[in-house]
Amino acid sequence: MRRHMAQRKQSKRMDSKKASLSKRSRVANNPKFIPCHVSLEKLVTLAELGLGVERPLNAEKRKWIAKLAKEGSDQPILVTQIKDSGYYVLADGWHRVQAAKKKKQKTIYALQVPVRVGLTMAKVNKVLRDIDKEFNYKLDTSGMVAHWAVMQTLIHE
Repeated sequence: MRRHMAQRKQSKRMDSKKASLSKRSRVANNPKFIPCHVSLEKLVTLAELGLGVERPLNAEKRKWIAKLAKEGSDQPILVTQIKDSGYYVLADGWHRVQAAKKKKQKTIYALQVPVRVGLTMAKVNKVLRDIDKEFNYKLDTSGMVAHWAVMQTLIHE
């Protein structure tokens, strides 16, 4: 009898917790990825906002950008919209943006993600870049974020 009452009490607590989940929590647990085309002029990097470090454009990056410009990429960039401004923060896809600029494109295919997801993806990207660098770019981990985002859109369609 006591155990049954304790289980009912626990169940009621869980139900009230679920009901009181904030909108932010619901968005974080089920993020929406919105496909769109973004003007290259409306993209801002975290470094430009003072939230990251601008990295030098070395020979390896120039080669990668040239290859992307020549062959193209079907991977969308990840962006987070800056509220009521028309601008977007780039969370993933800097090399693809540089290749698009090199090809003189005006827009680029993107997935718009919620702010918390976008900022987290930017952090993940930094860690993956560091791993790639440590292993002389042999692990090729840097594309994982974009692949994950594309898979999420396919799963949640």
